[in-house]
Amino acid sequence: MYEYEVYKCLSAVKKTASVPDNTPYWLFKHLAMELTPVVTHISNLTLTYGRPPSLWKRAIITLVPKIPHPTELSDFRPISVTLLLSRIVERIVVRKFLLPFLPTISLRDQFAYRPMLNYCLFGCS
Repeated sequence: MYEYEVYKCLSAVKKTASVPDNTPYWLFKHLAMELTPVVTHISNLTLTYGRPPSLWKRAIITLVPKIPHPTELSDFRPISVTLLLSRIVERIVVRKFLLPFLPTISLRDQFAYRPMLNYCLFGCS
């Protein structure tokens, strides 16, 4: 992973849902230049060793009803919100290492990682 990819995502961060560590989004956006080398180094270590930091594995899970009056657990859709850094790394990894090897036809029913959309929810392209 290259610093310019990480910088591009960090500097384009937009206000998102709360995250497990309560770090404000603007911290990443306004300190992108200073944080880029550190985030890139941590990201590359994570990819090299195949073990993300334990905080990157935490999430806030919100249950959203699928129907107006849910009565069973299956009537809910879980929405997981992870740390901003883990989301940035995930988006870059998907764009660089997964999408190039997946046939577009296999993504027909998917919306999150379609090649024709921005790969990063934070305004990266």
